[in-house]
Amino acid sequence: MRRSEDCQEGERCLTHDLWCELSQQIYNYLDGITLAEFIQRPSVKEVIDRQVNVNNRVMLHKKSAA
Repeated sequence: MRRSEDCQEGERCLTHDLWCELSQQIYNYLDGITLAEFIQRPSVKEVIDRQVNVNNRVMLHKKSAA
């Protein structure tokens, strides 16, 4: 995949290769995992549960204030 090299007024910037390589690593990582796999991770489940609890408390607070 050819990446644009127009970083600085039509020229490559000093960190161009670094950002291209990082972008490829991110793409490879995301391409290798599904959302279903991601949300099954214990640490992710913990965050989901915590957020659901926060949202439930907010909803209860809004109902009781109404």
